[in-house]
Amino acid sequence: MHLKASMLLTCALLIGCATVPTRPAETLPLVEVEINNTPTHRDDIVSIYTSIQVPARMRITNPQGGWNGVQQDYSVLLRNIGTCGSYCGQLRFADGVGGPFLGHLPLVLPRNGAWVPFLVRGNPNAASLTAKDAVLEVRENIAGGTVFARQGIFVSDMSAIPTQSPVAIVEIGRTAITLDDYLTWAPTAATVRLATPNPVSGSLLVQLRNAPPTPGADQPGLVVFGSPVAGGPPSAATMTPTLALNLPSSGAPVEFYVAGEFGRPSSRDKDAIIEVIDLAQPNPALALIENIGAMVRVRKNANILTNTERDRFLRAIRSLPSPEDSYYVQVEGQVGSRAHSLNTSTPSPAFFPWHRAFLLRYERQIQGSDPSVALPYWRYDAAAPYVFSPDFMGSTQTFSGISTVLTNWSNPLYSLAIQRTTSFPDAADPKASGPAACWTTPESAILVPSITQFLGGTGGLATGFWQVEHIGNEHAILAASGQCLGLSGSWLAQPATAAQDPLFFLLHANTDRLWAKWQRQQGLFDPANPSSYGLAAPACLLVAGQCLLDTMWPWNDPSAPGGTFPIGLGRFLLPPNQPTPGNLLSLDRGYQWNANANQWQRLPTGLGYSYDDVPSTQ
Repeated sequence: MHLKASMLLTCALLIGCATVPTRPAETLPLVEVEINNTPTHRDDIVSIYTSIQVPARMRITNPQGGWNGVQQDYSVLLRNIGTCGSYCGQLRFADGVGGPFLGHLPLVLPRNGAWVPFLVRGNPNAASLTAKDAVLEVRENIAGGTVFARQGIFVSDMSAIPTQSPVAIVEIGRTAITLDDYLTWAPTAATVRLATPNPVSGSLLVQLRNAPPTPGADQPGLVVFGSPVAGGPPSAATMTPTLALNLPSSGAPVEFYVAGEFGRPSSRDKDAIIEVIDLAQPNPALALIENIGAMVRVRKNANILTNTERDRFLRAIRSLPSPEDSYYVQVEGQVGSRAHSLNTSTPSPAFFPWHRAFLLRYERQIQGSDPSVALPYWRYDAAAPYVFSPDFMGSTQTFSGISTVLTNWSNPLYSLAIQRTTSFPDAADPKASGPAACWTTPESAILVPSITQFLGGTGGLATGFWQVEHIGNEHAILAASGQCLGLSGSWLAQPATAAQDPLFFLLHANTDRLWAKWQRQQGLFDPANPSSYGLAAPACLLVAGQCLLDTMWPWNDPSAPGGTFPIGLGRFLLPPNQPTPGNLLSLDRGYQWNANANQWQRLPTGLGYSYDDVPSTQ
């Protein structure tokens, strides 16, 4: 196996690769948290009664000296995250050596991986409504610090914490770290095992299922399950809401796969609760032997986000450096023909994979601030009054000939003074403005899924889809005066300024979504199939970065901003640190070039994101 492919495979199967976009050269800690000092989540329960103080602990699972080990101690802040408003359970923490119980607690995680103890209890008068709605967060204790762990806990109003045996242990992503517990429509490997010692003789028949809905709570995310097929993931279409498994009394792990149920994404962190039920236990109160909170995190239509989802996203993007001098403005402004049209008659095939990587880097960076956030998309073929409101991306207003977006003072974007024009009123359907060709002809209709999804015909070449970029570049066709969206007076009109407006990322997310829909419709996402990319040498040699195996700027250029492409905390191992177009063709099927075998190799995970209306290709 090629060395790089072998290293990537190890990242996925063992503990993940821990770097984040802001510090791509630094290995960061993968943190495990245990409530009640046990690995099962069944006893992740605290009480509102102040006399009941639950012991807990956390540690770095990739210590110094080990593979992918950290190089320093980390100062962290333990705190409570309110994910569902006033009806969430709330947590309080103490150091266990006489300190008071507070909503946050600073601690130091040693680089040697030693356990760090603390105490946790519920906040009086703030019991949970659902099983995992009190979320404990471990965040790096510096300005703009990265989140290292999140764990869902139940705050009980009982005067005693129940115990039982047997209990099971579920590990999503095959690891004990919680940053693996974010699911998409694609199957994710997981394990379940019995804690030892236990009273089981031989094996125990259990059922995996979703937790029953809680009256009065928001609609949760739902998951589906499947068993491995030929040692790999099952088809997402064959996965079901329940799965029966036999767990050996030895505690040996049993592998299964879990994915979000298509059409049932989460709206908040840890709202998708996986239960393990002992089918031999006649008492329903004792049948639940494990429950773990996860999240079905997918990219959603920005116009239908809840207010809470919107606000989380806005806060996360404002955790980035000032847009005027950020990495993203610099790179989008300098990439030029390496990711935009080669000339007035030749679209750039790298436009789509390059921007897919660019958006993913941005999304992973804001997820470092809030792991529950996914990059939403702006459907520019439909009215989006919620998007173009003062509480979200801002209302378009014109003052003294300069188009300045109007936002409310409470909006995190308030201080940006975004320059943007549109050819349509905030609440209007853009199809009512601009030339009809923008919405009706394949040569110009970069906006309409009903056309873009079928470009090139059934089974057509990827070159048929490159029309979406059109003549010039996407910014020009969207921005030209009187054309399509009428963004001519906007930062969005030119690559050099486009990324200063956060709407840039929502716009490009929709373009990426159209490509993902086309790929699924055509079945073209495997780089081994020439039709999936549609450009080979010598045509792709016009500009570096266009061929399927070319590494792409800026991640292959030591003098470019930002360094190599960082691999996110947790199990998401793709793209590699110097991505190629071939690495970016599939959202949920990982591909890496094996130079020794001279062929593309499938990897266990993909890029780690999905769109709410594009089913998995697995």
